[in-house]
Amino acid sequence: QIFFVGELITINKTHEPELYWALRGAGGGLFVIVTEFKIRLVKSPPLVRRFSSTWYPNVTKLVMQRYQSLLFDDKISNFSNNLFLFMRVLKTHVAISILYFGIEFDEFNNTISSLLATLPTPNRTKLYEQDWLTFVYKLSGIANGSGDHQLLLLDRLTYPTYHFKAKHLFYDRPISSHNLDKFIDRLASGDGEITMIFLPWDGYLSTIPVDETAFPHRHFKFGIQFQVSSNDEQHEKEQMNWLNQVYLAVYNDSTKHSYVNYIDRDVPNWMNVYHHTHQQRLINIQHMYDKNNRFYFEKTIEESNGGNQHIFLNFHLASFVFVVFFIV
Repeated sequence: QIFFVGELITINKTHEPELYWALRGAGGGLFVIVTEFKIRLVKSPPLVRRFSSTWYPNVTKLVMQRYQSLLFDDKISNFSNNLFLFMRVLKTHVAISILYFGIEFDEFNNTISSLLATLPTPNRTKLYEQDWLTFVYKLSGIANGSGDHQLLLLDRLTYPTYHFKAKHLFYDRPISSHNLDKFIDRLASGDGEITMIFLPWDGYLSTIPVDETAFPHRHFKFGIQFQVSSNDEQHEKEQMNWLNQVYLAVYNDSTKHSYVNYIDRDVPNWMNVYHHTHQQRLINIQHMYDKNNRFYFEKTIEESNGGNQHIFLNFHLASFVFVVFFIV
């Protein structure tokens, strides 16, 4: 039983449209408490095909350069929305994977041929097919090996505590040769494991107008996720410093913007970094629905980066707006 002071409202394109706009892309934990989502489902593909190629670190720079060339070559990178091409870079190896959600083998095969024609011979390749649910469960790390999807859906799964730090940057140009050298040197210098995932940021995403939702970063070419994990408190500071050094090696080639999902306390000027051209509109909406800034946190929506550090007092006296949120 929940007792609250406030109102329960439904929002969509016609009811509370500004709040509806903000909740789609400005990050969680802001503006209101969402009690229910209604979403429109899309049809899942019958099969997912995945092709991956792996190289040893002696060709990391070349593979990274060729991958970026693919993304910036309109003749090659004009992939259909059924294709997703991503790259993982570690100090031990670099791997490029193609995910295909369509049904035409020719499209998949032609993409693999175009990819391999531009790259050195891989040390290892792998090709496999999975049904949609198996793909989702394995990708999320919860597959139990039995293939019993119903059991997985019913299980209340728990996992050991996992500590990690992730950073993110968007790019609209390739990383320079000089900075790639710095990046690779710094990646090789640390103890532990940092993973970089290069994700294309184009295709269908860029066909949606920038102002359609609160998410503004639709026209960049790719993004990089930088992640380090450590369960060893003794070496945590060293790991964080290593991550920052790798990140800074390629920072100047980036747009300096980031996906809001990667809330990072080291980022200055976060309102611009995360929200870009939508800053003022989000500030106006925040003032409209949360005048007293009750939903304050370290990188919240605010006028400037320095103020409002004391707002969370008297939280128990707050009245909340509860919403039923329709995604249409």
